[in-house]
Amino acid sequence: MPRAEFETLYRQHAGALRRFLTGMLRSHEDAEDVAQEALMRLWRLSDWSVVGQPRTLLFTIAYRIAIDRIRRRKLERGLFDDGTAVTQAAAEEPSCERTVIARQTLQAVVIAMNGLKPLRRKILLRNRMDGQSYGQIARETGLSTDAIQKHVARALRACALDRAA
Repeated sequence: MPRAEFETLYRQHAGALRRFLTGMLRSHEDAEDVAQEALMRLWRLSDWSVVGQPRTLLFTIAYRIAIDRIRRRKLERGLFDDGTAVTQAAAEEPSCERTVIARQTLQAVVIAMNGLKPLRRKILLRNRMDGQSYGQIARETGLSTDAIQKHVARALRACALDRAA
């Protein structure tokens, strides 16, 4: 992306991006940091020809960085608040039986996920793994919120049925 286009994108959307991130992160400083990181990642993209909606990509990058920060913050709080989480985690080594069950469950989930239609699998992963709301996915895919809810429900149902079989 030429510098002038990038600067225009920044001027048009930086304020909205910071407000969006402040709402998520509850901190102006963190919002500013995440916004800058997202802008830098967007600027570093090597192939701009694949970017159809730069604003959408910018907000998606920022959202994912913010989610990572929130998760890291929760983990740090859980690990360092009273110290018990660290000692509990060390004491709870999984048994061989639990390890085998976990591997079998993971294998069943992978098989079930591979059996889903690509769009349905993508929507489920965005919702459950990336933490995106139905509304966010709907905006990015052009589908209605109801359609996104149905895709997620059907995907979960298919995965549950495959695991039960």
